[in-house]
Amino acid sequence: MNKAVRRQVVNIALAVIAVVLVVAVLLTSGGVTTSEQSARENNVLAAYREDDIRKLVIEREGKRIVLERAATDGGEEAFLITEPVKEEADAYAIRKLLGSLEFATAVRRIKPDEVNRGAFGLEAPRMVFSIDMGPVQYRLLLGKEAASPSGASYLEITGESAPRKGVVIVSKELVSELSVDVGQLRGQEMMPYLSASLKTLTVDGAGGTRRLRQDEWGWRFDGMLADRRVNREALNRILLQFARTKAERFIDAKLAEKALSSGEQVTIRMVPKNTALPPGRIVIGGKCPNGEGIVALRHEPDVAAACVPSSVMPGLATPTGELVDRNLFGVRRDEVESIAIRIGERRLELDRKGDGFVMRAPAKGDVDMEAGNQRLDAMLGLTGEPLDHIPDAAELAKLGLSPPAGEVTFKSVAEHGSSKLKEETVQLGHPRPDGTTYVRRKHDGAVLSLPRDALTPLLPDATLVRSRQILQFDDRSLERFQIVAPGREQSLTKNPTGGYILDAPKGFTGDPNLISDLVDALASLTTDRWVSDTNDGHYGLQPPKLEVRLTLSSTGAGTGQRTLRVGDPTSGGAYAVLEGTQGVFVLPKRVLDLLETPLVDRSAFVIDPGITQSIRLEHKGATITLQLQSGSFVETGPQPRLSKGQIAQIIDALASMRAEAAVHVGAVRPNEGFQNPELVVTAESAPGGGEAIQKLKYRIGAGDAWRAVSVFYARADGVDATFVIARGKVNQVLDAL
Repeated sequence: MNKAVRRQVVNIALAVIAVVLVVAVLLTSGGVTTSEQSARENNVLAAYREDDIRKLVIEREGKRIVLERAATDGGEEAFLITEPVKEEADAYAIRKLLGSLEFATAVRRIKPDEVNRGAFGLEAPRMVFSIDMGPVQYRLLLGKEAASPSGASYLEITGESAPRKGVVIVSKELVSELSVDVGQLRGQEMMPYLSASLKTLTVDGAGGTRRLRQDEWGWRFDGMLADRRVNREALNRILLQFARTKAERFIDAKLAEKALSSGEQVTIRMVPKNTALPPGRIVIGGKCPNGEGIVALRHEPDVAAACVPSSVMPGLATPTGELVDRNLFGVRRDEVESIAIRIGERRLELDRKGDGFVMRAPAKGDVDMEAGNQRLDAMLGLTGEPLDHIPDAAELAKLGLSPPAGEVTFKSVAEHGSSKLKEETVQLGHPRPDGTTYVRRKHDGAVLSLPRDALTPLLPDATLVRSRQILQFDDRSLERFQIVAPGREQSLTKNPTGGYILDAPKGFTGDPNLISDLVDALASLTTDRWVSDTNDGHYGLQPPKLEVRLTLSSTGAGTGQRTLRVGDPTSGGAYAVLEGTQGVFVLPKRVLDLLETPLVDRSAFVIDPGITQSIRLEHKGATITLQLQSGSFVETGPQPRLSKGQIAQIIDALASMRAEAAVHVGAVRPNEGFQNPELVVTAESAPGGGEAIQKLKYRIGAGDAWRAVSVFYARADGVDATFVIARGKVNQVLDAL
């Protein structure tokens, strides 16, 4: 045989084999193989193919439950209950039921000649389980209880093409797992539709009437409140309760109807965007009978009633007034893709770049992420007071909005995962004589009034690409500095050793640590954000609230005089300008606090146990004297009452009684509580070397809060200033007395 013939014979043989294999697959694909039955020798179902199960029917006590596999809206397959209700079955309950069928085993098999169907209760079974598994159709009949083991029952396996038919005894546990009712199989969701799929939504009852509709911009009122936009955060308080309205226990619909009358309620009506779907209606409220929670009664698209958590009611009762959106913009920071601001000929254009932004106008450059996000948050945080109507053209002109002074446009990612960008534009009005500015949201026509200076974050300037470094100099070059504010002044001059002498206020020693902290802060001063390219007189800087004058040596970088002016407080600090440069920035609060703190020495209250001879404590009319004896302090007097531990606690506290800061210099103020002090401490010490005995005396006055710290006021004899000491330090002494 030549090669060509042999090759042809081989090809024919391979083709014949392929045909035989295809035929074999077609003949056996619906059947049950011997190996499959062998692998499931002790299982009730000799064949089990979960993916082939299309339908389950459970008949029990005259009731019928039908479960059918079908495609859901998302395209995935799931089991739906089609009788006695129509809804998606609970996924967990279905997995549990199918698992029970898959792994069901027989306690023992009954020989065919020993089967007595009447005696076994199979002529009138307690339950019938029908399983449509494609080519294999099972019908399982549950009969009476068997004599043993306890609680076991007879089960007959029958059905078209069902392998290994016959009667078996199954365990009590399996009977329990298969004896499900519709309540166990139903999904817990009581709301018929997700909010994203709705065209309109109405919530009536507790909280008022809220008629809403959804469009490309999101949710807005429908036929009420001038159809204005709904506040997203407030609406989410309602929508969140939809997700939480889950059945804890299903109840009879007539019983639910009666229970609803026992308390406040809301009626929710839903109209889906898909016109092929029926509307939904559900009533929630009352008091759940024979249990905790409230009632949810769904009337449409099908009837269902259940007990649900009572915690959903406060959110569902969110008042209509809280749903009114007072925000200029309805987007979130993470949704913003670009910003365009136009006021007259001035422009600001920002585009998203990674986590930050890039500026296109009025200058070009990358925007620092932190600064960009702060500015964006300030824009998105703008709120106003809405008019209760939509103005006509004539009124818009009176409000300074026709024509507008400018507009702001945000491009943002649309909701629900769409890749399409949506635009949101707000028109800016001309400021009125009283400083009020009106703005108009174009997409819903709502007009809001804003107070003077509220639109500062929307000014088109180049501050976002400016360096945040305000001052940079070698701290060794600072020769002198002054801090001047109405009614007070601090002046410091460098001494030959490199420290600073407190020239004013006179009569005080400077605190080295406070001075060092302030010098370090000024030498590398940065701002968290710039607010404007120009000072237009709206920042409290004319005149300033505080002024810092720095004198730098001729050898230092940035030589000469530098003057920092601080104005009105704002979020994160105060407005400020640096003389000789353009623009207004925010001076960080930590630096502002240092500038407003008197730089006087804080150690006037610290007692050195190493040189102290005696301590007298006066508290609530009682006096305690501690005397140094043989290297330790002991209580003297006719009736000592402090333990060694209490005395040690007092000495440790007095040794660390450093004030947080001086709050002012000069005379006592009425609120400081020194007329009736909480504690008076007097200490006498002998420094040694023949020096005279020295006395330290101070008073602890009233309690208060200072810069979020709980404190006591304190004054020391010979120091004309009031300080604050942390309450915890003072309490260490008071607790031991």
